Amino acid sequence: MADSLFKAFTKHSCPEWLCPACCRPSLDIVLQTFHSEITRQTRMERNESWFDSDNVRMVFSCLLKCSRPSCLETVAVSGEGRTERFVTGIDGEDEDMIDLFSARAFFPPLPLFPLPQLCPEPVRVQISEVSSLLTCHPAAAANAIRSLLEKLLDDMHVPREERRKGKKARALTLNERIVMNPELLGINQQGIMALKLIGNAGSHGSEAISQEHLEDACHVLELLINQIYPQPSDASHQIARLQKAFGKKSV
Repeated sequence: MADSLFKAFTKHSCPEWLCPACCRPSLDIVLQTFHSEITRQTRMERNESWFDSDNVRMVFSCLLKCSRPSCLETVAVSGEGRTERFVTGIDGEDEDMIDLFSARAFFPPLPLFPLPQLCPEPVRVQISEVSSLLTCHPAAAANAIRSLLEKLLDDMHVPREERRKGKKARALTLNERIVMNPELLGINQQGIMALKLIGNAGSHGSEAISQEHLEDACHVLELLINQIYPQPSDASHQIARLQKAFGKKSV
């Protein structure tokens, strides 16, 4: 499973994020491109008597590069950093200071998880949109999840309108599309409804959306995508090896 896009890291250690081209956890930091600077607020406060290393705040930018020779995709990353104190030594009397960084923007966007072959292009594009917003704009990311649900329901042939005899068809809300079609959604209905709730929060701005909420939503989304578009089983390579090894031998 790929690391969360929220995972903090040092300049010498890239999380196991997926390459946007080959979808493998093969991205490395191009060390010579890594650049960080303390923020203006840190410069203004660092001479104050109360200032400590824990108050250091930074911004950074760097490039990531896929380590696979057949790929070598490049990704631009930027975000923020902080200095954290870690207790070390047998008696816990020593301290190490480590600069930790958190990405806020990736280009191109990184995959949240590997997508099944059967996942349609409109759904793929919208998942990429969710990824591009996830670490920089929580409300917009949640709203993008809501838009993704509409595309998923379309692909599952869930009606957008309610036909009424002798009257004009009535447009259905997202909630109605989910509630009125349990036979089409099956085991996915509960998960889709949960994602609709966080999508509503992003759309209406009524509730704060935390990192934990978004990570939970991505986990549910991955589960749904793999349930709706199951990967076809393929044992052709194993079958071929068995036939080659034993096919000409007598029974």
